[in-house]
Amino acid sequence: MRGSVGSRLVACATLLSALNLLICHRLFALDASAAVFSTDAIYISISRYVLNHWRDLSWWPIWYGGVPGSTVYPPLLHALTALLAATEHAGVPLAHHQLAGVGYALGPVTLLLLAWRLSGSLATACGTGLCYTLLSPATWIVPWARADVGGVFRPFRLHVLLAYGDAPHVFALALLPLSIWALDVALERKTWRSAFVAVLAMASVALTNWVGSVALAVAVFAYLLARGFDGWQRAAGISLAAYAFSSPFLSPGNMRLVSLNSQTKSGSAAHLLEYALLAALALAGAKVLLRRQAAPRILQFAVFFLIFPGSLPLVLFWFGIAVIPEPHRYLYEMEMAICLLLGMVAVPLLRRSRVLIGAAGVLAVWLGVVCFYYAQTLIRPADLTNSMEYKTAMWFKDHADGARVYARGTVSWWLNAYTDVPQLGGGVSAAIPSQEIFTADDTLSGKDSDPDGTRTLQWLRAYGVDYAAVGPMVTQQYVHPERFDRIAEKVWAYGDDFIYRIPRRSRSLAHVIPRAANDLSVYVAAIENPAAPDAGFTWINAHEARVTAVVPAGDVVSIQISYAAGWHATVNGVPRPVTKDGRGLMVVDPQTSGPCIVELTFGRSTESTLTGLAAIAVLVFFIVASIREIIGPYGDPPVRAPQ
Repeated sequence: MRGSVGSRLVACATLLSALNLLICHRLFALDASAAVFSTDAIYISISRYVLNHWRDLSWWPIWYGGVPGSTVYPPLLHALTALLAATEHAGVPLAHHQLAGVGYALGPVTLLLLAWRLSGSLATACGTGLCYTLLSPATWIVPWARADVGGVFRPFRLHVLLAYGDAPHVFALALLPLSIWALDVALERKTWRSAFVAVLAMASVALTNWVGSVALAVAVFAYLLARGFDGWQRAAGISLAAYAFSSPFLSPGNMRLVSLNSQTKSGSAAHLLEYALLAALALAGAKVLLRRQAAPRILQFAVFFLIFPGSLPLVLFWFGIAVIPEPHRYLYEMEMAICLLLGMVAVPLLRRSRVLIGAAGVLAVWLGVVCFYYAQTLIRPADLTNSMEYKTAMWFKDHADGARVYARGTVSWWLNAYTDVPQLGGGVSAAIPSQEIFTADDTLSGKDSDPDGTRTLQWLRAYGVDYAAVGPMVTQQYVHPERFDRIAEKVWAYGDDFIYRIPRRSRSLAHVIPRAANDLSVYVAAIENPAAPDAGFTWINAHEARVTAVVPAGDVVSIQISYAAGWHATVNGVPRPVTKDGRGLMVVDPQTSGPCIVELTFGRSTESTLTGLAAIAVLVFFIVASIREIIGPYGDPPVRAPQ
């Protein structure tokens, strides 16, 4: 990079970042937001738990009856949020909003840098970054997006970030162009150092957001297709190394779980094959046409990235076909591809006429003002201590005494933003450890008809729930909420919002039951049997627990904690297997009778051990290779050939 070009690039990037920071500047002072229905609550809950329990994150007892920490969510943004909150001695919500602002402001800048890298044109790069800042192609094309933001000139990316709280996706897309930049540098320089940077850049996207990970994989393919697959072996090696480095949180088991749980959302594989074939034909046809026209890499990359995944939301909104779960979330990627194309088209047009340049300047100023004032309407502080979500969370904290609770909607989202009260629900459905929890939730919400509440009570008892929050506070998340009056005791009321105490024979999460009690009704009858021996359950810490019971011969110990590979048990000091029952909960067979002390520990499974070793191996390999590359094989500086 020549000095003059480099300084101008830095100046353009600085001005663009300043413009975006100005638009979203109120985020950097926003603590509690008025956007109660935003999924910010979920991400704030994760970051809060990381901050308060960073020494012990292997098992999360607060969501879905317990889940492994590695499956909760890709951790990068939440770890940074917790670190920022600790450094600033500020609240987690403030730190979260500040990093959301950083992600929003960084996105156009990184796209500018990628456009410059692929095109070599500073004007094209600046045009691309400015288009991505001020324009929202999604509102032009998709009626839903236009109606949601209130017009074609309002910023869709900002709206989704603030109204819906999609900070991890925005942050991941801000890192994605840097990953392609780093990959391009690595393929050009062919050094271990550049490859290491590319590995870290790509892993940062994967460790931030699942949707962003899919977008990154497709972006790498689009980039290689634009190159004609030159250097694909090295790119494949870098990609595999990036995955190995990320694999403790993106292990094959975790990916299967996310894929399985995603099927509960909008989307079906019924048309996936047809879509894949059409996309492949479109990519092949576009490649042939663009190659004949000797199209530059940036144009090819933008077209390929627009075809896939950019077409996913278009197929949904134009034809009503959801090819994959939540295809509408790829509107961000579609906008990125379109803005790359607009940047290329705009510059040659503007160079033809000073009038067009002046008109574009006036339009840019006007759009900037629109974005600025629209952001002010979205970024609104609030006192959430008066909200029903906060009041419910505080009641649970003061009265539930650590018991498991059930809530839906915003009450469930915000519960762990304020407290460590464990709940059968949670925030990120992709982390749900058992499909039976979905079945239970359908009954508890009333989606599956249960007018007398019989099945509702069975599910609540089966999952060890002691309290349930019911009412309009969860935005009509319940059908026939009056059934709770038939099965439980109302212990708190605030207007039309109630908390019920669920009747259970024992408040323990451990029960001695017959070995064959697997069907739901049989299982509930067994744990509610007044003649059954009592079993005490005590958490030692977040990943260790102890059960004490007198177990008759042939009986087993049921523990109402979600099963996961990594749980280990000893009975009176002797190792015993941990198995899963029909509801996804743990069962320990003592293989003995009489007094038993069951010690439970969540540790490493075979998969988590292998992925951890893979991540360490990648890190060590690239550090050593980079150092050797710098100092030479024997500790001497590398000898350079004479010029």
